[in-house]
Amino acid sequence: ALVSATRSIEGQSAPFCIEVDIYASTGAIGLLQALDASDNVLFSIKADPGAGLGTFDTDTDTPSTFVLTASKYYNIVFYCDTLTDTVRAWYLTGGGSAPSIWTAIGGAKSFSGALVSKIRLTTDTTATGEARFDEIKAYRPNVFCIGDSNTAGYAASSSYWNPSPDAAQRVGVGEDETHSYPHWLGLKFAPSQWAANRGLNSDKSADVDGRIQGDVIDQGAQTAVILIGTNDITAGVALATIEANIQSAANRAATAGLTVCLCSVPPNNAWNSTQNTKRNDINTWTASH
Repeated sequence: ALVSATRSIEGQSAPFCIEVDIYASTGAIGLLQALDASDNVLFSIKADPGAGLGTFDTDTDTPSTFVLTASKYYNIVFYCDTLTDTVRAWYLTGGGSAPSIWTAIGGAKSFSGALVSKIRLTTDTTATGEARFDEIKAYRPNVFCIGDSNTAGYAASSSYWNPSPDAAQRVGVGEDETHSYPHWLGLKFAPSQWAANRGLNSDKSADVDGRIQGDVIDQGAQTAVILIGTNDITAGVALATIEANIQSAANRAATAGLTVCLCSVPPNNAWNSTQNTKRNDINTWTASH
């Protein structure tokens, strides 16, 4: 059956992001649609587990698809560049508490360029199962926080929210994201801007260096906050390697025109004296940059 809800947003004349978690059970079809003031669909995501596909489409370009499984949450990120009338999309799905990266759904797509004024969450008329839409945010990209679980929020317990879209982090008490620092930082910019959480559990400095382009820069960030090193220290990664990876990630962001904020590695009660010394060395190096 058709079930639909529409929410107005401020007409977006500057680049902006939309984030949503989408879930569709067997037989369901769920759609998130960005609309203009006349309810014309400008771009959309369709979750169709019957076909095994998620589809990213616009009103003027060809669609792109990705593999989608029934009864599983997918975090979707749109970045709409109103200066070039293009939109990009990424997805992230939980594979335990440590997914690896937001994956681009095709490339940048053109759309008609009309102002996005509404978001519509809807099912298909033929849908028979359950569709869910969770954690919906529309904001102008400002600060993006990237790192490990110190940024993401610890996902081993269902009492914490986490960017990993596993059901335990999306239902009941698992929807509480107020424990993570990007949430509190974002409140300083709300309601029109936000501090996007791009932390992923278990990440090391090499992971952040590898994904800062797609997960931060390409999504329109103006400032990158990098907090990384805990898992490197625990795993015994060489100090010079950690520093080189952080430097490389920071250089990528700075070269793209972003302001970069490097954070000190926090203490860990489980570390020995050698690991604590490495943490102090990393933080001394960070403070000098």
